[in-house]
Amino acid sequence: MRVSALLAIEGLQVRFGGVRAVDGVSLTVDEGESVGIIGPNGAGKTTLINAITGFARPNGGRASFAGAPLLGRAPHSIIRAGIARTFQNLELFEGMTVVENVMVGLHSQHRTGVMSALVNAPSARRDERAMRARADEVLDEVGLREWRDERVELLPYGIQKLVELARAIASRPRLLLLDEPAAGLNTHEKDMLRQKIDDIRASYRLAVLVIDHDVRFIERLSNRMYAMNFGTVIAAGRPAEVLSAPPVVTSYLGEGAGAP
Repeated sequence: MRVSALLAIEGLQVRFGGVRAVDGVSLTVDEGESVGIIGPNGAGKTTLINAITGFARPNGGRASFAGAPLLGRAPHSIIRAGIARTFQNLELFEGMTVVENVMVGLHSQHRTGVMSALVNAPSARRDERAMRARADEVLDEVGLREWRDERVELLPYGIQKLVELARAIASRPRLLLLDEPAAGLNTHEKDMLRQKIDDIRASYRLAVLVIDHDVRFIERLSNRMYAMNFGTVIAAGRPAEVLSAPPVVTSYLGEGAGAP
């Protein structure tokens, strides 16, 4: 395991009963790098992301983030360490506005205690103002200011995807994990999202690990790629190297699912 990497995973295993959803996966992500993972349904991509972020319990292997052990930590501890994620299915709060949803992403940095918030103490009001100001800053960066006070469930799906992205970066993470960000988007929306991710990565010096079925989307977004099938890594390297690897052509691209 290359300890100098921002995220370093070695031999990670996740089993569900007798099923090896992730079976000895090793990968790295460096500071400021964009790394993509492709693979067919059931390849173990989302389970891998869940294991990194504390939503799935690994059965073996090692992982570190910024040199500190990662496995076994609770999701809120992982967020505080500097890892943020989006989900395969949108996890927005209906009935809340865009700015309120983005503010949810700041709770990991919220220092006010429960009692202070209940009695509306000055410290709670200061934190509220700071969180709202940061949320507005992120909305400007992502280009969502005009939808600031709109309820999220009333917005087009592509805009909802950007809201989830804005919420994820609100806490200024060092690593952003994106689970199927292009799913359900049309070609124009995918291009817009890819450009936003590139802009955010450059602005924040952010590392990105992204999984998606859209091979062209991943190829254009990534510096390096991994391909998975049946819980294992079957190819790794530059996008052109991975996409031309015989195991990838056979197991994934040969299916015609998003092949370039």
